[in-house]
Amino acid sequence: MNETTDTIVGWFGLSRPNFILDPAVDFAFFAPRSNINVVAMAEDLQVSLVTQLPPKKLFWGLYGGGKTHTLFAVAGKLKEMVPVHVAYVECPNVAKKSTFLDLYKDGIMSSLGRRFVLGSFRDIAHQTFREISAARSGGDDNEALVQALSGLLESEELGRAASCLVMARPEREDNFWRYITGVPVSAKELADLRLAEDLTSAQPAKLAKIVAIVGKVLLKLSGKTLCLILDELDRLYYVGEETGSTFGDAFRKLFGSEQRTVALLMGCSAENLKSLPEVFGGERGPVLSRLSPNDRIEITQLDPADVDEFISQVVAFVRDKNADIKAMSTRAAASTSEKITERFFPFSDDAKDALVGALKQKMTPREITQRMTHAAGKAYLNRSLAILKDHVA
Repeated sequence: MNETTDTIVGWFGLSRPNFILDPAVDFAFFAPRSNINVVAMAEDLQVSLVTQLPPKKLFWGLYGGGKTHTLFAVAGKLKEMVPVHVAYVECPNVAKKSTFLDLYKDGIMSSLGRRFVLGSFRDIAHQTFREISAARSGGDDNEALVQALSGLLESEELGRAASCLVMARPEREDNFWRYITGVPVSAKELADLRLAEDLTSAQPAKLAKIVAIVGKVLLKLSGKTLCLILDELDRLYYVGEETGSTFGDAFRKLFGSEQRTVALLMGCSAENLKSLPEVFGGERGPVLSRLSPNDRIEITQLDPADVDEFISQVVAFVRDKNADIKAMSTRAAASTSEKITERFFPFSDDAKDALVGALKQKMTPREITQRMTHAAGKAYLNRSLAILKDHVA
């Protein structure tokens, strides 16, 4: 062994030790699939955005089918077309008595982050203050600021709290961040923001409106539309009837036609639309009733005709661009009776066929890349110059 071949990476001319795709990192890679057209989906979203109708779409299907990767790929392509700020929100683990506040606090606000949310409200407060100061000669600029922000933010409470961010002390910014994220805030801290109560007992629709207001602020400051990827929503299966209505109330606000400042792309594992979490409310519920059939996109397993192309493109994507694949595949071909081609190397064509045969009814990207990785590991440990059919589980 030498420095270039003493790891699986060097041994097979790869850029990483496995074939597993990370949606957040590898979103630019999307092997063609006969039932998914990423560019067409992004163009459809673009049409909605330029007509000021932020899209709300649901990507659903079986586990491992590639929903998250599709969400990232579509959002990434959309970002190339129009000004958007994409934020990935993974639904937190919830219990039977969880409410929309848990998704708002531990999912949406946590994912958007302090820097983005606090910075946006602080910037809009300063911008509004400058506009007022330039237009007025005398009078109470602070009261005028509260009024202006209350109108802009569509809430007197938010207007008062945001006005405190002008020339704010660090602890006041801490108080605002805690308030806007929906965690308990003491009476003293609330008084510092000129507020009477925190958001821990706020109506779900009010929390949903704040999300929309964040989008409105971003649009005014930068001209970008906030695009939220709400993923792993199947975790909402565990929410019980007692608190499930809080999600319905919030979803009505978020998915209503009047909500035009935030684009929502959702991902949820489900066998069919009828088996979506109960908080979706079925066909007549707050989500599906507000989505057209074209906005409910099923992500299925790969078509058998697409599997070979998927494997070859994953192999090409994971290869070390500086590796001499021709020389490596020629050397490997001399060591085995199995057919070796550059298209599938380090897999022999026989190993690729064995891999496809082993998939049976689980032709999902996750299953394929996991099996490819396992076979590669076995081949490397056996010091085989290629991944052969006997290495495929």
